[in-house]
Amino acid sequence: MSRTSFAARAWMTGSFLALAILASGCRQTAWSPDGRFLAVSHKGTVRVLDTDTHKWVTAAAGKEGERWAMSPAWSADSRKVALFLAHGLDKERASDLKLVIFDRTTSESKTLVEALPVPPQERDQIENGEIETRLRASWEAGGGRLAIQIPWAEGGRTGSAIWVVEPDGKLSRLTPQGMEQGMPSWRPGSSEIAVHQEEGAEPNLKRSTVLISPGAPPRVLTEHDPGWTPCWEPVWSTDGRRIGIIAGKEPEGDQPEAARAIILDARSGKELKRFEVPGPGWTVSLTPDLETVCFYELEKLPDGSDKGYVSLLRAPGAKPQRLADAEPMGQKGSAYAPMLSPNGKRIAVLFAPEEGRPMVRILSLDQPEMQVNLPD
Repeated sequence: MSRTSFAARAWMTGSFLALAILASGCRQTAWSPDGRFLAVSHKGTVRVLDTDTHKWVTAAAGKEGERWAMSPAWSADSRKVALFLAHGLDKERASDLKLVIFDRTTSESKTLVEALPVPPQERDQIENGEIETRLRASWEAGGGRLAIQIPWAEGGRTGSAIWVVEPDGKLSRLTPQGMEQGMPSWRPGSSEIAVHQEEGAEPNLKRSTVLISPGAPPRVLTEHDPGWTPCWEPVWSTDGRRIGIIAGKEPEGDQPEAARAIILDARSGKELKRFEVPGPGWTVSLTPDLETVCFYELEKLPDGSDKGYVSLLRAPGAKPQRLADAEPMGQKGSAYAPMLSPNGKRIAVLFAPEEGRPMVRILSLDQPEMQVNLPD
């Protein structure tokens, strides 16, 4: 997707801090499909947390000026994590960008692709987070292939394209030259991959969500209303028959940021239901059953600042259920996008206080909040 689509953000001390340009949004936490493990990306290091034992394992360690790990994605069996690793950093420029597979069961890593085809001019924003939001991966359910999003630069233009990576590391590009596609999500039991697509330019920019597969033209699922931008990868139901799409709209005048989660029939594209979310699109996540929405609900305080809550929507039109403050126990800091567990019973939030060590907060519907500090 284009650099200027929208920003991945953190809620910070009553205001918004833009971390990076481009919509693909980098979720700092990713639940394993079995709901037990969390992959956490923070400051160039990717770690895996066992939420039962509270133990951490480092999948790929970052080191300022040398390497930067980012954008973890789980395999369907919850054993492996795909991530991107920049090596040879020199004044924030990466000499190469690898695709690495970390096996949680053995704590071993292997390089699947030694050098991804990312133009040098698109690799110069590693440590400020920009390129992290433009690198995404999605595993084929029951298979060893990956769909990845990486940047391109062609004819003076830049954008993002979808590639398929075979188990042996062979790459094939699915996105036609010059087209913008991003945020891949592999359909369960299928060769189809849901992606968001952009065509044209402002003020006539057209955004849509389409299904792509090798050797077939894109099939349009839905076209997005003007002013609405897809925020995250589409979310598939476990049987692949329904798909959830999260979109956001920037504030206009006195109107606050708004979001929506649209549930579609994957065969016909028919809209089945729509959640209108009273919060920013970058904060929204969906459960695989497509029945629960999590987001940051914002309340305007008398002094003009915003107070944030981690909230749930259980049904379209329902009153939001507030679970917790975005900032734990009044601490000031940065609260990153909340992520619902696959069963919808727990929510992971990475919180970086102004003072002290970053932590992962695990909010539960039926148990006390759990807080686990990131290792030094």
